[in-house]
Amino acid sequence: MDNPSIDKMFSSTTPEKALSDRVKVLSAVCLALIVFNKLVLSKFGIPNLELIIPALAVAGGFSLAITGHRGPSVLCYGAAAISAIGLLDILGWGLQPIYAFTWPGFLMAWFLATRKGFPIFERFGHLVRRATITAALAILAFDAWTALGAWVLWYPKTLSWLAMTYLLQIPFTLYHLASLFFVPPLVGLGKALVRIKVPIAVAVRAAMRTQTSQGM
Repeated sequence: MDNPSIDKMFSSTTPEKALSDRVKVLSAVCLALIVFNKLVLSKFGIPNLELIIPALAVAGGFSLAITGHRGPSVLCYGAAAISAIGLLDILGWGLQPIYAFTWPGFLMAWFLATRKGFPIFERFGHLVRRATITAALAILAFDAWTALGAWVLWYPKTLSWLAMTYLLQIPFTLYHLASLFFVPPLVGLGKALVRIKVPIAVAVRAAMRTQTSQGM
């Protein structure tokens, strides 16, 4: 079932243009959530419970599904999201050595999200599964990479310390995986936005058309 209020927003466009515009709206919402995360959750929220990777995963998957390739709109959103993260990090905490790992880590998460688009017209449960798996893999990759960064920057360069770093990382990663809680609402928003009216040609028998004309 389509959403009348959303349809009204894009009533003057073709279905293809409306679909593209709606994914841009979803991307803008996800970008706003990333900014909110950096300005509010990073300072006052629960550590490692964040919106950034779920937002990257959902917006990336939906964008790629619509365009069919990593076109300008997909690349622009990724660039805008990573740039916003970097700018807010610098404004909030100044230049930190760990950014050499966190920023590429978010870029890695975005890359994973755009490896394969979600089947956007599938059932909600199927979309949530796909998006959740994508976000979970992105979180695990991000934490593995940034833990390596912590070892490189601050700990003795021995294999035992590397193993200890990853061991100490486990509780933080478990907290981080709790961020998957944000995936279903974001998928629900995306699913609502891609519901559009599509004109469908209906075949009518010639005899039926003649009968209808005579009745009139």
